[in-house]
Amino acid sequence: MKDIFPFYSIGRFINQPANPTEFEILQFDKMEKSNVNDFHKHCFYEILCAEKDKSKQIIDCSGYEVKPNSLFFISPNQVHHFEEWC
Repeated sequence: MKDIFPFYSIGRFINQPANPTEFEILQFDKMEKSNVNDFHKHCFYEILCAEKDKSKQIIDCSGYEVKPNSLFFISPNQVHHFEEWC
């Protein structure tokens, strides 16, 4: 069965589709808004450390708010979408 959700590497997520990196550390509040606007999956773990900015996420059909001064974890294969990038 074909998967209906795109599966992205880190390179695609950081607006560098050809970048084959397996590990990346970025500051959430200094990161460009991703060019990924659809529901999708990752092939990597994502740990968001938000010091100032916030975001609204949908992960596996549940909504979450990433608040300032918080850590947020997303595992590989979870269906994920940035609902709002503040």
